[in-house]
Amino acid sequence: MIKIVFLDHCFLNSKVMEQDSKAFLDTKNLPYELFVAQNCDEAFEYIQNQLANIFFIDISCEDKKWVEFVQKTNALKIEHLLVVGVTALYDNISRYEALEHKVFHFVYKPFDNKEIEHILQKYIDLQSEKIEENEEFDDFDEFDEFMDFDDETNEEHQLMEHFNQSHKKVPAKEFFSLL
Repeated sequence: MIKIVFLDHCFLNSKVMEQDSKAFLDTKNLPYELFVAQNCDEAFEYIQNQLANIFFIDISCEDKKWVEFVQKTNALKIEHLLVVGVTALYDNISRYEALEHKVFHFVYKPFDNKEIEHILQKYIDLQSEKIEENEEFDDFDEFDEFMDFDDETNEEHQLMEHFNQSHKKVPAKEFFSLL
């Protein structure tokens, strides 16, 4: 499930991003949960407790509360959290400051739903790649049982020792010449 948090100093902006995200995710047939936060505390609690995946935060507000908030969020070390800065198109100062705080993705006001869709699609693609890379080990209980050597009995240990001693050690060069 994709969990997305929106926090903008203008509540209407958060609702627009939520609406655009909902419209896009509905076309993907993926489960999702969208949360519009009223303030930093509410957003932080959701991110911490619900393990959000994507967080859209307004970085153009003048009080700069977002800096402290992003630092707190980064301190959680949620590996899969993508922080997206929301800013005015020509607000280079906020953008450079955001880069210093590990915010590398941006959406610009006035919003274009294509920007939001691009961010969401990029996240979906990235997660799909990670799933494909790890699909061999989808059953970790089975993997743990396979890798658990601590429960070896004494008899099994003796059989393994006998096997190791009874096999002739053959250098690799000689082994390949036999093929």
